[in-house]
Amino acid sequence: MINIHRHSGSATAAVRLTRAPGEIALEISDEGRGIGAELQEKLLAGQNTSVGLCGMRERVRQLGGSLEIHSSGKGTSIRAVLPVPRSKQAKRERRASPPPPSLAKPAKFRLTCTKAALAS
Repeated sequence: MINIHRHSGSATAAVRLTRAPGEIALEISDEGRGIGAELQEKLLAGQNTSVGLCGMRERVRQLGGSLEIHSSGKGTSIRAVLPVPRSKQAKRERRASPPPPSLAKPAKFRLTCTKAALAS
């Protein structure tokens, strides 16, 4: 959250964690100034950009997942999708019963950073 505030200038961010069969996805979006055009071109070309983005991309790749970054002057959204291997027992249990209501809808949280919270 500190990096969102520091780099985007956004005071809020939405964090969404979803699970689908065989994968889990984490999406974080803000309403800040977005990523500049020059940096976006480097991202699209697969070039090294910043330590933070390179580190995220590498960790997701090592886990067999994918990382998507979308940005405009109205904010940035980063989505990481990771595979979740299923055991044979889990597959049998899923076939036998529907998911609990708490897992039927994706969770969505809105976090707000204040300068006072960032200073502590």
